[in-house]
Amino acid sequence: MDTTVELTKRQEEIARTALQLVAREGYAALSMREVAKRLDIKLASLQYHVATKHELLQLTVGYVNRVYREDLDEMVEDMTVASRVSLRRVLEDLLVFTDDADDFGRFEIQFQALAAIDPDIAQLWQQFCINYEDSVARLVAAALPDLTAAECRSRAELVIALIEGTTMQFEPKSVAAQKRHTKRVIDLAERIVFE
Repeated sequence: MDTTVELTKRQEEIARTALQLVAREGYAALSMREVAKRLDIKLASLQYHVATKHELLQLTVGYVNRVYREDLDEMVEDMTVASRVSLRRVLEDLLVFTDDADDFGRFEIQFQALAAIDPDIAQLWQQFCINYEDSVARLVAAALPDLTAAECRSRAELVIALIEGTTMQFEPKSVAAQKRHTKRVIDLAERIVFE
């Protein structure tokens, strides 16, 4: 699915519902009937927008790609001063643990697992990863405009590995633990970018 295509309000609603379903109950729970039920619409109405479960997943992945890209692009635009302070704020935004962020994170884990067994999903996963790396590379380039594109991408890949790896392994037990974890990850990410 082309992630630059604008979704209708209904398509966004469908994608958000599918995302929440997969994130909270797993891919096995995703069905056209269940999404229609949660949206309180008839199955035929859902099928007008997406004909199959695979198209539903493509729509959801496209939605997730777009949200990530828009959020990261907004962060780049907000970086008025290329500095550690600006980058630190952006990294903090990437590491925020909220209900919506948890849904996106849990969906991402399900998505990655599916990619390991389904070639069609693997292609969608690969595009998702490329988009994510592109966005983080733009963040690095905004912070350090003298770096080459290859250097920005290399640092972006390391920052993503750090963020994704530690996020998958960390379940905050308290606000204080979350703040300590976030500070440690950001300190390491800054060192990757600036050193």
